Amino acid sequence: MAALLIGYLAAALTFTTFYMKQPKRLREVAMGSNVCFITYGAIAHVYPVMILHLLLLPLNLLRLMDLNRLLTKVQASLRGEIGMEWLKPFTQHDTFPAGTMLFRKGDPAGPSTTWSRARCSYPSSNTALAPESCLGRWRCSRRNRNAASVHRRPPT
Repeated sequence: MAALLIGYLAAALTFTTFYMKQPKRLREVAMGSNVCFITYGAIAHVYPVMILHLLLLPLNLLRLMDLNRLLTKVQASLRGEIGMEWLKPFTQHDTFPAGTMLFRKGDPAGPSTTWSRARCSYPSSNTALAPESCLGRWRCSRRNRNAASVHRRPPT
């Protein structure tokens, strides 16, 4: 009877992870599910389930540690303790001709963009931005942009 209850708890935790949007919390719940399935597999002698979750538990722990390291870097970057160089592996390179409207006031906030060796401006305030200035907001933001940006000249 105890094994059955633990099995149902493990299944409920796994089901819950499919509704979660926060990766850190998802990994934590998944690890709880792994522990429950390992316990269930050991008590009920369902070894394939136990072996699977014995393999998944360290994988979930590894991914949770990766996520924690990433969040630590993001927080340090926001405090100005480190530059944005560490983000380059997560970015893509795009080239725009001069005069390209990068985004307009009121557009949904998309990915954050760092411009290197390029000049951009906010037409509404006649403000030019220096290279390496961060424009926009992270994709997870639900806000709208509060100004437009135009690419003024190509990289030098």
